Amino acid sequence: MLQEVERRGRFQGMTVSSVVLSISHLIFTDDTLVFCKVNDVQIGEIQQILAVYERASEQVVNYLKSSMVVSWRIGEEVKRRLTCRLGVRLVSVHDRYLGLPTVVGRSRRVLFRNVLDRVWARIAGWNNKLLSQASKGVLINCVLHSLPTYAMSCFKLPDHLLRELESAMSNF
Repeated sequence: MLQEVERRGRFQGMTVSSVVLSISHLIFTDDTLVFCKVNDVQIGEIQQILAVYERASEQVVNYLKSSMVVSWRIGEEVKRRLTCRLGVRLVSVHDRYLGLPTVVGRSRRVLFRNVLDRVWARIAGWNNKLLSQASKGVLINCVLHSLPTYAMSCFKLPDHLLRELESAMSNF
């Protein structure tokens, strides 16, 4: 539906760079991210598409779990009007999706700190238990190595963080 509306010129995605064509939507399992210009026509198209989806699928969009992110260039009055019209909440770009940051800026140290914190939390829980070297090796290989894997599949983690992760695991 989004592609058809875009093809008819009623909806325009966001251009990410001069090399990439515009992106109007991304779909992950049961989540959909929609990218558009902030104007009444495109917002109206989104509302119509959601209404058609609800009728066709006999599912209801949960607006309490839905949110939107807008450019910092958009004025406060426009943001307020959009949230009221769509019935969704406004979130900052530093929110997380599937445990990872949605936007990575220059300071990646703070954004990926939670990966190291999760490793330390596991180690702290295991330090209270009397474990053999073999047991520790299994925990490191099966649990600790898996914690940063998802983040590493999506982003290049900072070198200092990788060194800290390696140090935490070797000290355990």
